[in-house]
Amino acid sequence: NGLDVYASDKFPGLTVIIGKQILVNANFIINKDMRFFNCLFKIAPGVKIEIATEKTVYIYNSKLWSCGFRWKGILLTANPAKLILNNSSIENADIGVQCGQNCIFESTATTYNKNQVCIQNVDGMNFSLNKFVNNRFTCTGNLLSSPNLQIPGAIKTYAGIKITNGSLTIGTAANNGKSVNTFSGLIYGILSVKANLYITNCAFEDLGIVDVN
Repeated sequence: NGLDVYASDKFPGLTVIIGKQILVNANFIINKDMRFFNCLFKIAPGVKIEIATEKTVYIYNSKLWSCGFRWKGILLTANPAKLILNNSSIENADIGVQCGQNCIFESTATTYNKNQVCIQNVDGMNFSLNKFVNNRFTCTGNLLSSPNLQIPGAIKTYAGIKITNGSLTIGTAANNGKSVNTFSGLIYGILSVKANLYITNCAFEDLGIVDVN
Protein backbone atom coordinates (compact mmCIF):
# COMPACT_ATOMS: atom_id res chain seq x y z
CA ASN A 1 0.00 0.00 0.00
CA GLY A 2 1.05 3.60 -0.55
CA LEU A 3 2.66 5.51 2.28
CA ASP A 4 1.99 9.25 2.23
CA VAL A 5 5.02 11.30 3.21
CA TYR A 6 5.21 15.01 3.96
CA ALA A 7 8.20 15.19 6.33
CA SER A 8 10.45 12.71 8.06
CA ASP A 9 8.37 12.93 11.24
CA LYS A 10 5.87 10.80 9.30
CA PHE A 11 8.23 7.94 10.20
CA PRO A 12 8.19 8.24 14.01
CA GLY A 13 10.98 6.16 15.49
CA LEU A 14 11.88 4.62 12.11
CA THR A 15 15.25 4.96 10.46
CA VAL A 16 15.01 2.07 7.96
CA ILE A 17 12.23 1.85 5.34
CA ILE A 18 12.04 -1.33 3.21
CA GLY A 19 9.87 -2.11 0.20
CA LYS A 20 7.45 0.83 0.44
CA GLN A 21 5.73 2.99 -2.13
CA ILE A 22 6.32 6.51 -0.83
CA LEU A 23 4.03 9.24 -2.10
CA VAL A 24 5.73 12.60 -1.64
CA ASN A 25 2.98 15.19 -2.06
CA ALA A 26 4.71 18.16 -0.40
CA ASN A 27 8.28 19.22 0.30
CA PHE A 28 9.97 16.44 2.29
CA ILE A 29 12.66 17.53 4.75
CA ILE A 30 14.65 14.57 6.08
CA ASN A 31 15.88 15.71 9.47
CA LYS A 32 17.29 12.44 10.80
CA ASP A 33 19.55 9.69 9.48
CA MET A 34 17.53 7.32 7.29
CA ARG A 35 17.94 4.32 4.99
CA PHE A 36 15.57 3.35 2.18
CA PHE A 37 15.73 -0.09 0.54
CA ASN A 38 13.68 -1.25 -2.47
CA CYS A 39 11.37 1.78 -2.36
CA LEU A 40 9.42 3.59 -5.06
CA PHE A 41 9.18 7.34 -4.49
CA LYS A 42 6.30 8.88 -6.45
CA ILE A 43 6.83 12.62 -6.20
CA ALA A 44 4.39 15.42 -6.95
CA PRO A 45 5.31 18.16 -9.45
CA GLY A 46 7.35 21.02 -8.04
CA VAL A 47 8.23 19.16 -4.83
CA LYS A 48 11.73 18.76 -3.41
CA ILE A 49 13.41 16.34 -1.02
CA GLU A 50 15.84 18.11 1.29
CA ILE A 51 18.47 16.44 3.47
CA ALA A 52 19.10 18.55 6.56
CA THR A 53 22.49 19.60 7.88
CA GLU A 54 24.61 16.77 9.35
CA LYS A 55 22.10 14.07 8.36
CA THR A 56 22.94 10.99 6.26
CA VAL A 57 20.49 9.33 3.86
CA TYR A 58 21.11 5.98 2.12
CA ILE A 59 18.95 5.03 -0.88
CA TYR A 60 19.45 1.49 -2.21
CA ASN A 61 17.74 -0.24 -5.15
CA SER A 62 15.05 2.43 -5.31
CA LYS A 63 13.44 4.74 -7.86
CA LEU A 64 12.57 8.43 -7.46
CA TRP A 65 10.35 9.91 -10.15
CA SER A 66 7.32 12.01 -11.04
CA CYS A 67 4.83 11.95 -13.91
CA GLY A 68 3.05 14.72 -15.75
CA PHE A 69 5.44 17.49 -14.64
CA ARG A 70 8.94 17.53 -13.16
CA TRP A 71 9.75 17.55 -9.44
CA LYS A 72 12.51 19.79 -8.06
CA GLY A 73 15.01 17.07 -7.04
CA ILE A 74 17.12 16.34 -3.95
CA LEU A 75 18.86 19.20 -2.14
CA LEU A 76 21.73 18.60 0.27
CA THR A 77 22.04 21.50 2.68
CA ALA A 78 25.44 22.57 3.93
CA ASN A 79 27.99 21.52 6.57
CA PRO A 80 27.56 18.64 5.78
CA ALA A 81 24.58 16.64 4.63
CA LYS A 82 25.40 13.25 3.12
CA LEU A 83 23.61 11.23 0.43
CA ILE A 84 24.55 7.72 -0.73
CA LEU A 85 22.80 6.29 -3.81
CA ASN A 86 23.33 2.67 -4.87
CA ASN A 87 21.66 0.84 -7.76
CA SER A 88 18.87 3.41 -7.91
CA SER A 89 17.38 5.86 -10.40
CA ILE A 90 16.37 9.52 -10.44
CA GLU A 91 14.00 10.64 -13.18
CA ASN A 92 12.05 13.71 -14.27
CA ALA A 93 13.66 16.23 -11.91
CA ASP A 94 14.68 19.85 -12.48
CA ILE A 95 18.02 19.11 -10.76
CA GLY A 96 18.41 15.48 -9.75
CA VAL A 97 20.86 16.17 -6.89
CA GLN A 98 22.04 19.64 -5.85
CA CYS A 99 24.83 19.92 -3.29
CA GLY A 100 25.68 22.76 -0.93
CA GLN A 101 28.95 23.66 0.75
CA ASN A 102 30.93 20.72 2.22
CA CYS A 103 28.21 18.17 1.47
CA ILE A 104 29.17 14.57 0.76
CA PHE A 105 27.66 12.65 -2.14
CA GLU A 106 28.30 9.06 -3.25
CA SER A 107 26.69 7.41 -6.27
CA THR A 108 27.20 3.85 -7.48
CA ALA A 109 25.43 2.05 -10.35
CA THR A 110 22.69 4.67 -10.44
CA THR A 111 20.80 5.93 -13.50
CA TYR A 112 19.94 9.59 -14.06
CA ASN A 113 17.30 9.88 -16.78
CA LYS A 114 15.26 12.76 -18.21
CA ASN A 115 16.37 15.33 -15.64
CA GLN A 116 17.00 18.89 -16.79
CA VAL A 117 20.34 18.74 -14.93
CA CYS A 118 21.33 15.54 -13.16
CA ILE A 119 23.92 16.76 -10.62
CA GLN A 120 24.78 20.35 -9.80
CA ASN A 121 26.44 22.40 -7.09
CA VAL A 122 24.87 25.40 -5.44
CA ASP A 123 26.63 28.26 -7.26
CA GLY A 124 30.09 28.85 -5.79
CA MET A 125 29.93 25.98 -3.31
CA ASN A 126 32.18 22.91 -3.19
CA PHE A 127 31.13 19.41 -2.24
CA SER A 128 32.78 15.98 -2.14
CA LEU A 129 31.96 13.27 -4.67
CA ASN A 130 33.65 10.57 -2.62
CA LYS A 131 32.64 7.45 -4.56
CA PHE A 132 31.35 7.86 -8.09
CA VAL A 133 31.37 4.68 -10.17
CA ASN A 134 29.36 2.87 -12.82
CA ASN A 135 26.66 5.54 -13.12
CA ARG A 136 24.61 6.22 -16.24
CA PHE A 137 23.46 9.64 -17.41
CA THR A 138 20.94 9.53 -20.23
CA CYS A 139 17.77 11.03 -21.67
CA THR A 140 15.47 8.44 -23.23
CA GLY A 141 12.72 10.91 -24.18
CA ASN A 142 11.77 14.58 -24.12
CA LEU A 143 11.80 16.31 -20.75
CA LEU A 144 8.56 16.84 -18.92
CA SER A 145 7.47 20.44 -18.40
CA SER A 146 8.29 22.07 -15.09
CA PRO A 147 6.39 24.45 -12.81
CA ASN A 148 9.77 25.76 -11.55
CA LEU A 149 12.86 25.69 -13.75
CA GLN A 150 12.90 25.70 -17.52
CA ILE A 151 15.97 26.24 -19.68
CA PRO A 152 14.65 27.74 -22.95
CA GLY A 153 14.81 25.31 -25.83
CA ALA A 154 16.07 22.38 -23.73
CA ILE A 155 13.84 19.43 -24.48
CA LYS A 156 16.61 16.98 -23.59
CA THR A 157 18.79 16.80 -20.49
CA TYR A 158 20.86 19.99 -20.51
CA ALA A 159 23.81 18.57 -18.54
CA GLY A 160 24.72 15.37 -16.77
CA ILE A 161 26.85 17.33 -14.30
CA LYS A 162 27.04 21.13 -14.06
CA ILE A 163 29.52 22.87 -11.77
CA THR A 164 29.51 26.67 -11.42
CA ASN A 165 32.28 28.64 -9.68
CA GLY A 166 33.58 25.58 -7.84
CA SER A 167 35.94 22.64 -8.09
CA LEU A 168 35.25 18.89 -8.17
CA THR A 169 36.83 15.53 -8.91
CA ILE A 170 34.45 13.44 -11.03
CA GLY A 171 35.04 9.70 -11.24
CA THR A 172 36.79 7.09 -9.12
CA ALA A 173 39.86 5.07 -10.11
CA ALA A 174 39.05 2.24 -12.51
CA ASN A 175 38.52 -1.30 -11.27
CA ASN A 176 39.05 -3.66 -14.21
CA GLY A 177 37.10 -1.28 -16.44
CA LYS A 178 33.90 -1.69 -14.44
CA SER A 179 33.76 1.72 -12.82
CA VAL A 180 33.23 3.91 -15.89
CA ASN A 181 30.46 6.52 -15.74
CA THR A 182 28.65 6.96 -19.06
CA PHE A 183 27.06 10.11 -20.46
CA SER A 184 24.86 9.65 -23.55
CA GLY A 185 21.95 11.35 -25.28
CA LEU A 186 22.42 14.65 -23.43
CA ILE A 187 23.13 18.20 -24.61
CA TYR A 188 26.24 18.54 -22.41
CA GLY A 189 27.92 15.62 -20.69
CA ILE A 190 29.78 17.70 -18.08
CA LEU A 191 29.39 21.48 -18.06
CA SER A 192 31.99 23.64 -16.33
CA VAL A 193 31.09 27.28 -15.72
CA LYS A 194 34.18 29.03 -14.32
CA ALA A 195 34.98 25.80 -12.46
CA ASN A 196 38.02 23.57 -11.95
CA LEU A 197 37.28 19.92 -12.69
CA TYR A 198 39.32 16.71 -12.64
CA ILE A 199 37.58 14.01 -14.65
CA THR A 200 38.53 10.33 -14.75
CA ASN A 201 36.89 7.10 -15.93
CA CYS A 202 34.00 8.77 -17.72
CA ALA A 203 32.78 7.93 -21.23
CA PHE A 204 30.83 10.27 -23.53
CA GLU A 205 28.74 9.49 -26.60
CA ASP A 206 25.90 10.91 -28.68
CA LEU A 207 25.96 14.35 -27.07
CA GLY A 208 24.20 17.36 -28.54
CA ILE A 209 27.05 19.85 -28.33
CA VAL A 210 30.38 18.65 -26.89
CA ASP A 211 31.57 16.14 -24.33
CA VAL A 212 33.02 18.61 -21.84
CA ASN A 213 32.82 22.39 -22.14
